[in-house]
Order: sequence, then C-alpha cells, then structure tokens
Amino acid sequence: GVRTALRLNPAARTNSKAANSVRIIFLPIKINISKNGASFSVSYSKIFLQLKMSSTVDKYDMYNKPTWAPPAELFMPIWTTLYMLIAVSYGELFYLFSQGVVGWNVLVPLILNLVFNLLYYPLQFWLNATLLATIDVLLVLGTLIWAMAAIFLYVPKQYHWTAYVNIPYLCWVCIATALQIMVFLGNSQ
Repeated sequence: GVRTALRLNPAARTNSKAANSVRIIFLPIKINISKNGASFSVSYSKIFLQLKMSSTVDKYDMYNKPTWAPPAELFMPIWTTLYMLIAVSYGELFYLFSQGVVGWNVLVPLILNLVFNLLYYPLQFWLNATLLATIDVLLVLGTLIWAMAAIFLYVPKQYHWTAYVNIPYLCWVCIATALQIMVFLGNSQ
C-alpha cells in the first residue's frame, strides 16, 4: 500500500521582483524517512502554482515552435499533476529504501531525475540557455527511463505500480523533449 504522506510547505518564502516578472519562490525539497513511514514533501511543485506566469509565457511565446506545441497555459496544470504522481511514487520508493527493500540502484536514478527536472526551468527561462536546457531535458528523459527500468528489475512486484504511475510523466517528458529539441533548433543562431 501507499505509505507516503504528502506535506506541502506552507511557510514558503517568496522574493518578488518587478510587477510583471516571475515570482521566485524558495521551497526546499524534504524527504523524511522514519520507521513509522516516509514523507516526501513536494513543496517544489508549488513553484508552478505560485509563479506569475506572464514573463514565462511571454518568453515561451517568443520562441519559434512547431505547430503542435502546446499552449503555455497547459504547462502549469500538467506539471502540478505530474509532480503529485512523482511525489507519491518516489516517496514510496524512498520509504522502501528506508526499510531496506530497495537499494541505491533504485534511488540514484530517482534523485538524478529530480535534480535534472528542477534544473530545466532556470536553464530555459532564467538563463535562456536553450542548449543546456535541451541537454537537461534529455537527461530527465534518460534518468526517468533508467528509474522505471530499475523499478521493474530491482523492486518487488507488488511495488511496480510506482513505475506504472509514472507513465503519464514519461509521455509528457517525451513530448517535452521533442518540443525542446525543436525550440533549440528553431531558435539557435
């Protein structure tokens, strides 16, 4: 069963810049593992709920994109949903690690996936580093595939749901990867 408790960090500190800019929110990722269970705090997903999106939407709209590119307004609800799925599944795997059921061979790709996922936004929209963002999204895709394979190979069968619940994440990352490659190719000089 799912032993993961989600706790959003209500004490988020914010630093807002000019009126029409992105609101930067500093939210730690917390992983609490104890013998009573694990909690994986996904307060970082609140970043997407509390951003003033005008600056990001403007930047996204400025890029040369393929005709199939989703509208900017779609990203926030999709990523919020995906982060909740990630939190539940990864939280369960962190719990299993704390109980000695799974080892580092499962945890390493999860941690790397989270790190690369969190790096994408600042690379693409704050630094305008489309090449680095393209490399990063490829790493997100690669570590997600690695993590899902590790689950099927090293996690007891009753916990394979932790891979299945990430299928929407995998589908979205495939779309995001194709889109990012097109944005990079269509906007490089």
